[in-house]
Amino acid sequence: MTISWPKLGGVLVLAVVAMVWAVRTTKSSRPRLDNELHATIGRVLAEETAKRLDWRRMVVVLVPEASFGMPMVKAQYDAFRKSLPKDISIVAKETVRLEQMGPLDGLLTPDLYFTVADKNPGVNALVSFVGLGEFTDGQLARRGAGSPSLYLVSANQSVPQHYFDKGLVKLAIVPRQSMPTGKTGSAFERAYQVIGRP
Repeated sequence: MTISWPKLGGVLVLAVVAMVWAVRTTKSSRPRLDNELHATIGRVLAEETAKRLDWRRMVVVLVPEASFGMPMVKAQYDAFRKSLPKDISIVAKETVRLEQMGPLDGLLTPDLYFTVADKNPGVNALVSFVGLGEFTDGQLARRGAGSPSLYLVSANQSVPQHYFDKGLVKLAIVPRQSMPTGKTGSAFERAYQVIGRP
């Protein structure tokens, strides 16, 4: 049996239509980004950072950079920048390359922390939208009296308590492990909690 060119063309058109429909259906089934939730994270980070800064009120911001889009981080950073009081200045924006290759990829490692701190003397805060690497006791002890503290969003990991005790981290917005019984609140309050030192 032979198939004529017109019939073959019709079959190909139907196949293409089916593929387009399948791709659109798959895309639409993805959960949508909650822009308002991530904008709230950025606003809360700005407000809580402002409460804790001393008279110097200068910050360096660390954001991930990748070949793929990161709308969640963009929403957080844009809201943070817009919500920061006018007397606080962002003196530098550092990028941390994210390649999805190694265990330290895209993290604020101790080496990066000290590099950024040395590049920006006089800054008393590093505001981080990237993951936090592991610091040894020796690396924590290496921080001097004027070393900047970290104010960060931690998307999927807790921050060790001794990082707060040693002054490395002053503020962290972390995923909430569980909601207290009977408590209701905003989407932010249900999903995240603010942990910090005054």
